[in-house]
Amino acid sequence: MKATRARKASLLLLAASIALLVATITLPQIRLPQSELHVVPAAPSASGYQIYGYGVPTVSDGSLFSVKLSGYTPGLLQYSLTSVAGNSVVAVLSSGRPSTSNSSFTVVARGGYSLEFSVIAYNGTGYTLEYSGVWSPFDFLAVYFAPAVFLIIASLAAAYYFGTRIPRQLNEEAVEKELEERRHRQGASTMTSQVEGSTVVVHPRLLKN
Repeated sequence: MKATRARKASLLLLAASIALLVATITLPQIRLPQSELHVVPAAPSASGYQIYGYGVPTVSDGSLFSVKLSGYTPGLLQYSLTSVAGNSVVAVLSSGRPSTSNSSFTVVARGGYSLEFSVIAYNGTGYTLEYSGVWSPFDFLAVYFAPAVFLIIASLAAAYYFGTRIPRQLNEEAVEKELEERRHRQGASTMTSQVEGSTVVVHPRLLKN
């Protein structure tokens, strides 16, 4: 039946939604050493400068976060590393305008906050940025928490509808049909009994003929 298949599909959706919800809660808690490399080639700019931004997921509390900058023209690059919560800056961890062509520093990360590294490159200077720390490669799954909750509620409602409401409705229709057929059979039986129990009167003239 279609209702049975729909109920099975809703139960499968429920299982997948629960798995997604568990993943959004547990996997972002797995923190591993990570590193990223970004190479920005030199490129002239009409405004005289270019602004670049790099987001880093929530880092482990007390872990070290290291940054290396190289390949730029001294004095033509400005950077800033901040801890952010949403769109708000919590703290400026490091900032500067290096006077040498290579720069590196390490900060202690504050747990519970993500990091944002911004670079202003003047006169089209290029650079190479490498940063490393401890964060979760599954941090992006956190945004699916609300959709997972919604899918669980929707699949539960669908499972209830196709597993309880539809069968109950079909059962009520079947009972009503059975009662209607029974009333029809009883009516037909009553008419037959009346015909069988009736007395046929023949007029005497018909008997003479």
